[in-house]
Amino acid sequence: MRSDVFELLAALVSRIGTSWALTPDDEPWALAVSLAAVEVRVQLEFGKPDVALLLRCFLLLEAALEGAHDLTSKRLLQLRGRVEDALAAVLGFVRQNCPQEEAPHGERDPLVLASCRLVCSWLSQDCSSLRPQLVQALPTLLHLASQEEQSLLPLLVPGLCHVTADPELRPLVLASPILPNLWRHLQASSGVALETACGVFLNVVVLEQDFCDFGSGSVSGAARLLRADRGFAGSRSPARPQS
Repeated sequence: MRSDVFELLAALVSRIGTSWALTPDDEPWALAVSLAAVEVRVQLEFGKPDVALLLRCFLLLEAALEGAHDLTSKRLLQLRGRVEDALAAVLGFVRQNCPQEEAPHGERDPLVLASCRLVCSWLSQDCSSLRPQLVQALPTLLHLASQEEQSLLPLLVPGLCHVTADPELRPLVLASPILPNLWRHLQASSGVALETACGVFLNVVVLEQDFCDFGSGSVSGAARLLRADRGFAGSRSPARPQS
């Protein structure tokens, strides 16, 4: 019964978004998100997880993170604790269950990828909470995103803008293999995606001026691309994701 409810909710969100659940008091959507958050924590912390059920709950939490601006401040405050508890469980799962070795194309565990997608969605909104768990899980996420350039790296870029602006988290990025991979992604990007990717390098250049020689000239190449792109307004302050 529980699985059927989440299957229906996930199908509705996938097909028509969340507008159907947004009422003047936001109660139906808040209830759905709250139940999904509790289910994620139970599944990941107790016993063997039900993969299909977790994937549906992850979809609901991703939609909640991306549409948080549609909720009232009161509802956001009510949901914050449960969503953060669920994210803490997901960060723990990422740290403990993401293999370091590279998997053949298409053979990565779907639960691992979905967990990383959810973390990427959260990082694009916030990296100020759950700091101990994030510090532990971020190296694993960066390593996996470096291997999954097509599926994960584009999702991680907005979060990297937050992370590289943070003095505690930035060294983890500099110690990972992500920046050369991001440089390759940047060269194939355009518009807002290009600006956001360049923002990551801008943060590194501005905030880590001694760190200028990594990858294959990634920083200098990004700087040239920044100057060449007329739509990008350069800044010497830390960059943030484009909304």
